[in-house]
Amino acid sequence: MKCTVFILVSLFLPGSVSVARDFHISPSGRDDNPGTQNKPFATLERARDGIRKLKEARGLPAGGVTVWLHGGRYLIEKPFKLAEIDSGKKGLSIVYRAAGGQHVRLIGGRVLNSSDFKPVTDQAVLDRIIEPTAHSKVLQCDLKALGISDLGQRWPDRFRGLLKTPSLFCDGQTMRAARWPNEGWAHVEKVLDRGSRPRHKETPDRPGKVRMEQQRVARWAASVEDGVWLNGYWAFDGYDETLRVSKIDGREISFVQPHHYGIGHGHPGPRRYFARNLIEELDAPGEYFLDTKRALLYFIPPAPIQQCEIILTQALEPLFHTQNASYVTIRDLSFEATSAAAIRISGGHHNLIAGCAMSSINGHRAIELLDGTKNKVLSCDISQIAGVGVYCRGGDRRSLTPGEHLVENCHIHHYGTVLGGAAVELRGVGNTARHNLIHHGGGSVALGGNNHLVQLNEFHNMCDGRHDGGAFYTFRGWSNCGSVLRNNYFHDITGLNEPGKGHGVMGVYLDGASGYTIDGNVFYKAGTRAALFSNSGGPNIFTNNLFIDCRRAIQQKGIERINDALAASINEQRRWLENIGYRQGPWKQQFPHLESMFDGFLENGMSPRGTVIADNVFIGCKENLSLQPFHNDPDEITLVKQITTIRDNVEMDQAEIGFADAIDKNWQIKKDSPLYKKSPGFKVIPFDKIGLYDDEYRTTP
Repeated sequence: MKCTVFILVSLFLPGSVSVARDFHISPSGRDDNPGTQNKPFATLERARDGIRKLKEARGLPAGGVTVWLHGGRYLIEKPFKLAEIDSGKKGLSIVYRAAGGQHVRLIGGRVLNSSDFKPVTDQAVLDRIIEPTAHSKVLQCDLKALGISDLGQRWPDRFRGLLKTPSLFCDGQTMRAARWPNEGWAHVEKVLDRGSRPRHKETPDRPGKVRMEQQRVARWAASVEDGVWLNGYWAFDGYDETLRVSKIDGREISFVQPHHYGIGHGHPGPRRYFARNLIEELDAPGEYFLDTKRALLYFIPPAPIQQCEIILTQALEPLFHTQNASYVTIRDLSFEATSAAAIRISGGHHNLIAGCAMSSINGHRAIELLDGTKNKVLSCDISQIAGVGVYCRGGDRRSLTPGEHLVENCHIHHYGTVLGGAAVELRGVGNTARHNLIHHGGGSVALGGNNHLVQLNEFHNMCDGRHDGGAFYTFRGWSNCGSVLRNNYFHDITGLNEPGKGHGVMGVYLDGASGYTIDGNVFYKAGTRAALFSNSGGPNIFTNNLFIDCRRAIQQKGIERINDALAASINEQRRWLENIGYRQGPWKQQFPHLESMFDGFLENGMSPRGTVIADNVFIGCKENLSLQPFHNDPDEITLVKQITTIRDNVEMDQAEIGFADAIDKNWQIKKDSPLYKKSPGFKVIPFDKIGLYDDEYRTTP
């Protein structure tokens, strides 16, 4: 036995202890190498197994173990997994990181060579492509001949967002499934049959029927049998859904399934849509059509195919997945080209993702922190994401025990490109997003659960492609209370900026939500409707906020009368709260207002009762505070004033208040500003601390 241990130690510890802590991986390595710098391994799995043997032989060495990945491209066809056995310890972390600043790319797909693509010679296929000038540009790749047969799940008749299907990437950019129109939206001319409304429990299901504006849609009839899917905002400008077509008769289109809200039930104005993954509309550089039945890929490359790096995703599960592992660090690596998450941390504690880059992630989320405690995402750059940037779930809601997950100092932009969604989503209890820079996406941070903190973040150019929504948005949920938005900067929130369409967009949008604190934030040109909008619901706390050049600073909507859908929603929440015992223990201590939330609800509806609007400052806004009746009843405003606290809000002009540099949009208020005399309750907002900062992982914010 002693001899066996000596052999293991000799194999993995050829030199001193300091050398033994390091393993090396290279795209040109071999797994039968010893894993040294000169003779590296080829795969992450081989390094992981080497660490297991090292731990088995003599435990973790002082300082832990580092796996150095040398520069180049690593193709990840199946998830790299770490289990509890792969954990480090406090002060003895297991680290996977790039070597010496080298560019390490972890790619979730199969590289297709230029020789795999041939011109299309099947005239029947070319005849279906509407644009004649595209015929000579389309190339075809026989995936089955390359041994690629698993093309993911079949598209259902009705769905939202993305499915687990392959995606195509060229030179690090996400290519687009052939669609029409190529940019923007087409419109419904007339709703012929709204169909039933599953959202309102209407039965039996009755699919809708519409007439489109353009005769072009008649050309799609040949594809109906294989599948034609239209994605659209069929009722509300904040809820898109993809529906499969059952029949095309001229410009009239019938669907297989009804729309969730019923077609045309909702916002006024023409309903908008686009066709997706349709061979008839394969006509623009960078577009492709995937024929899943025949395993054929049709593609118009954006550059000569010989000059392109073409990747078809095969990884439909996370590239890097830790399950119940702790004290693992992943740093300085680039994850790209996948149809699933880049990294999933399931359970465990004190794991760290730092200094990594995520791009061209065509899955629902780029990073997932699922359960566990005290896991962190620090100083990462996340862009070109189909859905959510970082999804973070932790903590126990029954006991209100915090998860203490942290998303900090990350630059997240151009996300939600297909699915919509937030840059960061916090679920559970007691998780934090701070010091992040977030822009060009749907929403900023989405919250569900309790006691989350959103602090010192900068948000701009949000609500892309929307007539309805908020940079920060949360929906009705009386149990989702206790979260705080403090010292954030919301600016240039415009959405589609098309006056008269939809509800408009907001900086902060509490849609019937209650129990939120919005304190010490700066709003500059934030929202086409209001910078801070509360759609009934309460109590909420709106204090110490600074509003500059906003169309409307704060809008509080009145009392939403009861209806069947609202009653069902609130009663469901009441049952959930009763199940966890909200009238006793930590819930009663932290949220005593919940005991009376349901009193008289069925008779009186949902109201902003208990809301506080105080110590806010308005500068150059067209309207400072708007109290709006929910049902156009002017007497409702009198009641809203009686059940809310409105005090000590002030209006000043820009020259009077004394900003550090208003021309350069530095809204730090000088210490000797007259504001502090005019509004003694106003607290200093640390504007200079908002956003990204330098650290060991981010040297150029």
